[in-house]
Amino acid sequence: MYTQADPNTLPKPGHDAFPVLEITALSSDGQGLGRLSAGPWRGLVVFVPGALPGERVRIKIRKQTRSYLTAEIAEPIQRLPKASCPHADLCGGCALARLPYNQQLDWKLDFVRQAMLRTGKIPAERLEQVLAPILASPDIGCYRNKMEFAMACDNKGHILVGQRAFHSHALVATPLCERMPAIVQKICQKCAELCSETALPAFQPRPKPHGFWRFLVLRKGFLPASHQEAYWLLLLTSPGSKKERQSVRLVCEKLLAAFPEIACLVHEERKACDGLAIGDQRVLVLGQAADALLSLPLGQRWFCLDAASFFQINSQASQLLAQHVQSLLAPYAGKDTLLDLFCGVGAPGLLVADQFHKVFGIEIQARSAACAQNNAHAFNCTNYQARAGQCQQLMANLPQADILLCDPPRTGLEPETLKDLLRRAELQAICYISCNPSTLARDLERLSGRFTVETIIPLDLFPHTPHVESIVRLIRK
Repeated sequence: MYTQADPNTLPKPGHDAFPVLEITALSSDGQGLGRLSAGPWRGLVVFVPGALPGERVRIKIRKQTRSYLTAEIAEPIQRLPKASCPHADLCGGCALARLPYNQQLDWKLDFVRQAMLRTGKIPAERLEQVLAPILASPDIGCYRNKMEFAMACDNKGHILVGQRAFHSHALVATPLCERMPAIVQKICQKCAELCSETALPAFQPRPKPHGFWRFLVLRKGFLPASHQEAYWLLLLTSPGSKKERQSVRLVCEKLLAAFPEIACLVHEERKACDGLAIGDQRVLVLGQAADALLSLPLGQRWFCLDAASFFQINSQASQLLAQHVQSLLAPYAGKDTLLDLFCGVGAPGLLVADQFHKVFGIEIQARSAACAQNNAHAFNCTNYQARAGQCQQLMANLPQADILLCDPPRTGLEPETLKDLLRRAELQAICYISCNPSTLARDLERLSGRFTVETIIPLDLFPHTPHVESIVRLIRK
């Protein structure tokens, strides 16, 4: 892996040469990496979105610093075979799709290894002892139970529904996407047509935020009572007037009429001018699942969740994750208290709840925390209590805990939460689930004064993307 090169000479900003570059590595966000061996940029590392190891490309330099360059592909010279998905070269959803799957796994394992060595400061000899082989996803094709589709306007003002291009805000229509069933793409196409008929524009955050339609989120799940497979849709818009909200209702009603496979359609609004598909306010719920609840299986149980709640998007690989979490926590069965941070709807914490006398879950989303408590009731886990709020605010009022289970967002643990964990003298072990090797390694280094990393298990929950999950067990020194 490359980090930094010592430049010899930097060309003038207007230099227009198109050098040829051998791509020999990957950055952790999926960009191709190479080092120029000749010319005015000799010795510098180049980041090239859309390029992969084993390829030769002619590049156009877009940005230069004293330690690296960023470039775009001006001309492919030697490229890997095309991916089976026809959108792979443009869509940013599957940046690694042209790499053979075993090579994807090798690079993801290296992402974890390099993060642990450099940021986590784990000695190389020790890392080889604790880092397990990466676990492959059982399904690498149509593996997603949830997809987020962005919305934008074309040059005629028509609404498009698709994925963002790699490292870009440009939208790519993906009518033949392979990651979810064909019915999903039909729903997307129909949604785009109906939204276009409203004459309301898609949201654009730049240069000045404006527009209405933002995201269409589709989820494949099961009706809680019958376990019949169906789809849940979430339309996210900017805050709207009474007339604009009525337009959304009409779109939802027409989608429900066109697709009997849709169990529920939810309309939510978001005020912030950003690119997050997370609603601030729920406006409307239509369909037979009028409470917006669905079920998904995990560890021989059915977890009930809200249409907007977090749950792992790879159903088969998440079973592997749950099994390894249970295995890592098994030695602590019979301990008094488990603290489950970022508990979501209770998965996977509820799968091990019967091993402890008390379990306290903390979850920032109130709807998810309510689902966690309801799931505990459904599983007859009378020792489980879920609370909604910020971790750093609620932890100060929680009792002592012997064991910690946490599954934070990509940003990792907040500094105040880390300080609280370091102050807890009674805490014997931590099981940390992470989707970001960089922030995981940072947090492990901060915890290293009191805890020792005993096991790191990388797991591929996101085939064809640069993302990799990790499960870590730490024990008190």
